[in-house]
Amino acid sequence: MYKLILSIICIAVFSLNANSQSQDTVKTIKKHNVGFHASSLSGLGLSYRYWPKKAGIQVTVLPVFLKGKGHFLSSAITGLYTLNEGKTVDLYSYLGVHYISIKSSGNQTSSNSLNTGVGFGFKINFTESFNLNIQAGYGLYNITDTFVSTIAGGTGLYFTF
Repeated sequence: MYKLILSIICIAVFSLNANSQSQDTVKTIKKHNVGFHASSLSGLGLSYRYWPKKAGIQVTVLPVFLKGKGHFLSSAITGLYTLNEGKTVDLYSYLGVHYISIKSSGNQTSSNSLNTGVGFGFKINFTESFNLNIQAGYGLYNITDTFVSTIAGGTGLYFTF
């Protein structure tokens, strides 16, 4: 009788554990993300991500126009690819292209810069709807004028729906 009760308890524990594991690994996939991003490769400003499965795309833009004083424009497009999904942290790779335009009307100076690069990022899911992204990589800066290459970094805070 003791062996039968022990066997029933073991079967119940294993079946409950298997059921809870299957529920824990199912993650609600939300395709759309909006938020703020700051990166030398992925752009500076308001950001939108469309990330339906493993591959996704991010568009980031920040236009600042001052009447009679010039402008600042940051615009970027970034390709995203999920490498590993976890319960709270996802690892992804990215390839970004970032265009910056600055013009000052006061002394008639202007500069344009095109940056590109690759790297890895961590998406830390605080809740089902909010996540923090931390990126690190290697960038090629001002590739159309005075070329410089160095490490890159960035961060973003997103609302997912």
